[in-house]
Amino acid sequence: MKSVMASAAGLALLDELSKRSEELEAGLAERPAHDTLAAQALQKIQAGDLGGAETLLQQSLKNNLQGAQEKSEAAAVDAYQLGSLRELQLDYGGAKAYYERAVELAPGNSRYLNNLGVLLSDLGEAAKAIEHYTRALEIDRTVQGEQHPDVARDYHNLGEAWRQLGEPAKAIEHYTRALEICVRVYGDSHPTTEWVRSNRDDTAKQLQSAVSPATGGSTGT
Repeated sequence: MKSVMASAAGLALLDELSKRSEELEAGLAERPAHDTLAAQALQKIQAGDLGGAETLLQQSLKNNLQGAQEKSEAAAVDAYQLGSLRELQLDYGGAKAYYERAVELAPGNSRYLNNLGVLLSDLGEAAKAIEHYTRALEIDRTVQGEQHPDVARDYHNLGEAWRQLGEPAKAIEHYTRALEICVRVYGDSHPTTEWVRSNRDDTAKQLQSAVSPATGGSTGT
């Protein structure tokens, strides 16, 4: 059983790293054509040279931090992508520091807040993760409206964090909000909807087991 659990955890980690790599490459590709350091960093990543890509992005971050106020967002992008690079190299402490810098530079960016929250949860800091998820939720509800996939993501992440903290009732509350949005946005049978529903239902079963009185093992008189 332990080997099966370890295998599942390993597959989940590989899936998360693959998604992070794809997001990083897409983000670098979307940067302005005149951003030669980003273009060179993308080439390094595609060649498998993560260290070389990190050096280039560190230089880009340094340049943008020395620039005018309007460059703060560009510096935040640098910090965020450096965090992604560190995460791909399994340097979670380094990733955390860069993600925190990205949030500091762009406190209104819900993506940065969410990814920092996910990393904090993975590091066992669910209470801190909730602070960042909550801020992301406030931003996304204001910018995107209540019925948006990003808002569903925020509610789901909050559910995950509360579940990690051993608060199943609060977790179910947030999973349910996420599920309601997913049903409206994706439909009832969409894989995302089914995934959120599964997490909600699994947590509900755990809560029911915790509150139900023990019935086995007693003897009559």
